[in-house]
Amino acid sequence: MPKILTVMLVLLVASVIEADALQGRILSFGTNACEDFVAAPEQSQQMYLSWAVGFISGANMFDQSDARLTGSKYTPGSFLLWLKNYCTQKPLAVFVEAASKLREELAVNEGLKSR
Repeated sequence: MPKILTVMLVLLVASVIEADALQGRILSFGTNACEDFVAAPEQSQQMYLSWAVGFISGANMFDQSDARLTGSKYTPGSFLLWLKNYCTQKPLAVFVEAASKLREELAVNEGLKSR
């Protein structure tokens, strides 16, 4: 039963993230396309990275599960590389989607959540 609830929560969050971006609730870099991030100069990419780290921190604050500790092994270089790889593969994705997927993958890799 908990796995079903987790899957339902992930699907709900994914749909809310997409809907929020479209409704203007996601601010700043989160509303840009991944291709904009990939094409941005290094200094701007650092701003996107800061936005993603803030997004992950905010999501952690509202998470009641073990995943609230996601990203505890944060290193700027590894996060930036992950975001660049994701956004290169999905250039039309909204950047908030990349940040959300990064958090998801971190939670799995850190043993805080199962796939």
